[in-house]
Amino acid sequence: MTASAKGKSHKGDAEIAVETFLSCMPNLEEANAVREDAVYSLIGAALLRSGWRSDLDVLSQACVVIRA
Repeated sequence: MTASAKGKSHKGDAEIAVETFLSCMPNLEEANAVREDAVYSLIGAALLRSGWRSDLDVLSQACVVIRA
């Protein structure tokens, strides 16, 4: 799935990810590769666990996924 967007190292992979993200910046929602209404957000759970957020609504908020 990521074969065409694979770098020669972890650094190369990260550079490709950043470049792809930046190219999508004008409209991240349009670039979102995942469309799902019912989600359980693991990043939301991590935010709650860390104390950075306290509202439980964050568990059902979808995040943006950019495909390189």
